[in-house]
Amino acid sequence: MSSEAIFDDHLSYCRIHKPQKVEMPTATHLSIEKFHFQLPVPYAIYVDFESIITPNTQQVNDVSLHEPCGYFYVVIGPNWKSVKSLTVYRGIGAAKLLVSSMLKEEEEISSILKKIISLSKPTDEEKLFKSAVNCQLCGDELKKDRVRDYDHLTGKYKGSAHNICNLNYKLSWKIPVILHNGKHFDTHIIMQAMGQFKDEKIDCSANSMEKYITSSVGKLQFVNS
Repeated sequence: MSSEAIFDDHLSYCRIHKPQKVEMPTATHLSIEKFHFQLPVPYAIYVDFESIITPNTQQVNDVSLHEPCGYFYVVIGPNWKSVKSLTVYRGIGAAKLLVSSMLKEEEEISSILKKIISLSKPTDEEKLFKSAVNCQLCGDELKKDRVRDYDHLTGKYKGSAHNICNLNYKLSWKIPVILHNGKHFDTHIIMQAMGQFKDEKIDCSANSMEKYITSSVGKLQFVNS
């Protein structure tokens, strides 16, 4: 196809859209607006699969198959320490069993996140609250607009903040599941296993049919390490 023909073909699609104009920002500096993205997730799960290579006798093009034969995972809590012993499994049906285990972990973690611990008010922290000058979240001056920002999981006071900053600074309900080599191998196995759970809502972002950026089921978000 000639360059003129390519141009004419392009115009047939281009003409159906309105003209576009690039508008450059006028602000002299950039600042963070979505402060809640700075808040660490309270729980995360680290997972690794093990697999064996078996001969493929069903298809001519594929020489061998990678079959998951086991896995291990650990759940990390708000204090960056494991909340339970390392879980290890070796045997058949490893992928489906892992997804089932992850859904159980999701249920346990979600029940914990629903429990809000009341704010404790020691005398020294009350003095810090009243004497604070700037919002601990956005950094701007507090003046009369100030509330107590505290950890809802422990009840510990964290600092003074604007009311709107405090309201937006919420715990994430997402539970990251960090997969070793997830982009190239583990997530592919996970997606195959997820398909067996018909009642769960599954989402996926992929580069191709073989390589996945991230996938999620319920509150679990599977990402590459």
